[in-house]
Amino acid sequence: MVGTLAALVPVVYDLFLVETLLELVRYNK
Repeated sequence: MVGTLAALVPVVYDLFLVETLLELVRYNK
C-alpha cells in the first residue's frame, strides 16, 4: 500500500505541474 502511494505521488505532482503550466500559458495569451 505504501509503495503504491509512493509511486503515485510523483505522477500526481507532474500532473499538477502540467496543469499549472497550461493555465499560465493560457493566461499569457
